[in-house]
Amino acid sequence: MLRQLFTRPTKRAIQAGGTVLLAGAMVCGSVPAYAIGSVKPHQATPIAQPNEPAVTCSDRADYEYESSGPSRKLVFEWAQCAGLITEYQKHVLFKNDSVVSRGQFVEYLYRLSGSPEVKNLPAQSPYGDIKTDDPRFPVVMWAR
Repeated sequence: MLRQLFTRPTKRAIQAGGTVLLAGAMVCGSVPAYAIGSVKPHQATPIAQPNEPAVTCSDRADYEYESSGPSRKLVFEWAQCAGLITEYQKHVLFKNDSVVSRGQFVEYLYRLSGSPEVKNLPAQSPYGDIKTDDPRFPVVMWAR
């Protein structure tokens, strides 16, 4: 999917990629992604009783939007709680006509994998739309 996203980016491929990314992020929240330390949620808000367990990102998102049924708002809330996107990005993505760009998509995958260090960057970009001084250049080279 990443190869198609970079070689022939269509609006449909970008939207499908964003949906897959955020759905995958939800799945990773329910498997031991936190245990290996690659995805670490922000500080959880504790419940009032000190002997109760802390609230996790998934619990918080389920609680806030359970009454409205399954929706993409739940996915965006979890992604923001887990630190994959900012609160501003959450609100922008929730708009009805929002589209995740190729750069945003790859950046979210990069964060989800724990933001690994990128070594041996090429001196010249293999892509015409991204320059070597672009902040996302190391991320794109990581995904390549």
